[in-house]
Amino acid sequence: MNRTKTFLFFLTLLSAVAPLPLAAQIDEETIQHIDSYVNVNPDSAVILCNKALAQMPAKASSNKSYLLAIRGNAHFTLGDNAAAIADFKASFRAAEEVADTTACVNALSDLGVTYRVNQQTDSALICYKQALAMLQSSDSPDLEASILTSIAVLFANQARLDEAISFAEKGLEKARLTDDIQTQIYAASSLGSALFLAGHHERGLQTQRYIIGVAEKKGIPRYMLKTYAPIIAMHNRLGHPDSVRYYIDRGNAVLDKVPEASVESIGFLEQSFVILTDMGRYRESLDIQKKILAMQDSRPFIPLDRLWQRIALNYKGLGDIEKMDEAYQTAIAIADSIHQSDINDQISDLNIRYHTAEKELAIANLQAEKSRRDTIIALITAGVIIASLLLIIYLRARRRKIEVENIRARLDGIEQERGRLAHELHDGVCNDLLGIELTLAAGRCDTGELSEMIRTTRNEVRSISHELLPHGFFI
Repeated sequence: MNRTKTFLFFLTLLSAVAPLPLAAQIDEETIQHIDSYVNVNPDSAVILCNKALAQMPAKASSNKSYLLAIRGNAHFTLGDNAAAIADFKASFRAAEEVADTTACVNALSDLGVTYRVNQQTDSALICYKQALAMLQSSDSPDLEASILTSIAVLFANQARLDEAISFAEKGLEKARLTDDIQTQIYAASSLGSALFLAGHHERGLQTQRYIIGVAEKKGIPRYMLKTYAPIIAMHNRLGHPDSVRYYIDRGNAVLDKVPEASVESIGFLEQSFVILTDMGRYRESLDIQKKILAMQDSRPFIPLDRLWQRIALNYKGLGDIEKMDEAYQTAIAIADSIHQSDINDQISDLNIRYHTAEKELAIANLQAEKSRRDTIIALITAGVIIASLLLIIYLRARRRKIEVENIRARLDGIEQERGRLAHELHDGVCNDLLGIELTLAAGRCDTGELSEMIRTTRNEVRSISHELLPHGFFI
């Protein structure tokens, strides 16, 4: 037992005997304390979770769900996938009973990843679909980032790289909205690998180098190892032996600080045996492959049929044709047992459903925006109509006022003219007639004078009558 393992062993013992708070005091801070052991000492995390769960009431609660999820992640780190699956299922049931959507999605996400690593693609898809459906009614960017990245990895494993990149980019976009470094590493590392596999080599390398820097700064060995494996594969594909050796050495420096059956250790070991095969060191490569297959309850990161094909290549390099043939037959049998067409149909359905949901959301936003614009246009139109009506009413009132004033002016003119005519008739014609009457009464019958007076009176009457005639009667 080396120094690191000795230290971890005693740390486990100390954790096992360390007192835990009473059940009523098992709060968020206590849960975070237990969770901190998952990366550095998963054995201690399992022991602490067992003690905490034993002190809690039998009824379901959010804290119980989180503790079960932490224990599941500890088992997953140790490579005990069967125990991890059982814990994640129990975590989901506990969260479901208390209607804790966040805890439900968290459990489904972890369960889906474990199923995927365990080569149970159908079960992983079911978990991801259910988790995405629950996330539609909540705002949890860290959980959404985890689900989207897991779906991206699933697509990448099926060589559907464009879809993998699309989901990985969305996952990284969501991850950057959180303070969860582990989620960011998971999302960015998956995106870097998908970009590289799709032929975007420089973008893939840049993304991976950035994430390596983040992991090393945080000093978490399992995530450092997780970021080394993809960049080793990238440099090996590009034919950069010096870079390959550099990152292998950095990985070996932290390998003993990570549980040997963890997915990070296995992923790094798999990259190592690929490199050894390419270098012609078939026996060393084969030893690593046998070690991976012999690990209890562990599953290789790459599909089993591809792993057996790699084993066959090593036997071929060693000249052992019989074992090479057996390895190829095993690979074929495993490949035939996988219902690839069914899986492709299911992940296609998942892709369509997700993007359909995105489009529906975009359409809903557009409709809301259109409704808002229509409302504004309607208000403006109503305002213009009201203003127009008020203007029309004002103009009509003003015109009527002017017409009334004109009529009044005309009536005043008529009244004045009638007064003038009455004055002329009274003072003129009437006086002349009175003079004629007095002349006749006096007996003075000067015919010439009387005729002149009558003629004068007649001219005055004619003049007044001409004034009373309309203008059209004058010639």
